[in-house]
Amino acid sequence: MPRKPDTNKKDRYNDPFPSALRELVEENKTTQEVLKTVLNVNNRQSVTGYIDGSTLPTIDKLVALAKHFGVSSDYLLGLSGGVKSPNAEIRAICDYTGLSEESVEYLHKQVGRSSELFTQQVLNDLLSTEIIFGIGFSLAQSLRCYSIGVSNPQNEESIVEHLLPINESEYPEGGVIPINAFDASDFYKERASRLFWQFIEGYVLNHSKNNDQNTEK
Repeated sequence: MPRKPDTNKKDRYNDPFPSALRELVEENKTTQEVLKTVLNVNNRQSVTGYIDGSTLPTIDKLVALAKHFGVSSDYLLGLSGGVKSPNAEIRAICDYTGLSEESVEYLHKQVGRSSELFTQQVLNDLLSTEIIFGIGFSLAQSLRCYSIGVSNPQNEESIVEHLLPINESEYPEGGVIPINAFDASDFYKERASRLFWQFIEGYVLNHSKNNDQNTEK
């Protein structure tokens, strides 16, 4: 039995679950008749309740919908950061790198075909872009800040007073902030990582589009 309809229907219409369900229904052109079967309900009114948010799903209904659409239950509940895949490994990679689900799957396919060739192509493209300077600068700053911390192991105040230049796009307040040298090192290291994965995301998008266009021809 589904849960009783919620009286705050309008408030729940844009909640994560009904929003995700409506998106999946539209993407897959799923009819209400199909949803009746998936949800094991007898009438369209019950289906409509899940779609507009007036009825909350029980665990068995949630699992049934996730299996039918090939997504995770977390995605339906708005807890996956927008990653649809039920594959825990893919979700973990997306969370760690910031890559989209599509990019992770594309990389997996390419590496599976020829990891050495693909890696060489990526590195060649990376070295030909300006982003390599941003990555190099960030890594150099990370090492510099780490050295400051190591060279002042007994003088904590001088380490804490180390000033880290802040990029306005990363911190709207801009300017500088007092920060521990080791924390500053981690900051620059994370920025280098973020720049790298942003490059990979753009690389994948461009190459996947080119592959699609070549396939169409």
